[in-house]
Amino acid sequence: MAQKRILVVDDDRFIRRAMRHLVERLGHQCLEAGAGDEGHQVAMAERPDLVLLDVMLPNLNGYEASRMIKEDLRKDPKARDIPILIVTARRTDSEEREEFLRTWSQADDFIYKPFDLDRLAERIQEVLDGAPSEPSEESSTDTSTATAAEVTHVEEIHTRH
Repeated sequence: MAQKRILVVDDDRFIRRAMRHLVERLGHQCLEAGAGDEGHQVAMAERPDLVLLDVMLPNLNGYEASRMIKEDLRKDPKARDIPILIVTARRTDSEEREEFLRTWSQADDFIYKPFDLDRLAERIQEVLDGAPSEPSEESSTDTSTATAAEVTHVEEIHTRH
């Protein structure tokens, strides 16, 4: 597979670093943004092959950024769709609210933190290969593998400083 460009939008530089490492390990180029509005701007200017988008971001939350990217792409008849995976620690209190946010944001899939890096790598490859999105246990439940522990550890280090 040819090298793809993946935009990682997260305000936590430790999470961005971990995701950059994963993207580069998969053989792809990583673009980065630290805020929702910046992520929207980079996505529209660079037209990456995939966006990995956090929810809790400064200036514009991930749900809003996702929706804006999808709507702006639809306005351009020459634009191709850009898949968006929302990678978030934020869960809602009801399935109805969760479904509303999935639909409203127009994101292609949700993956919850702490996430398993191997599962995220699989999901990235599935999206880039054009595999249809299938809701899975992994995308809706926490995992307790060693790679999930690595991401949790990064978050713990960050919160202590």
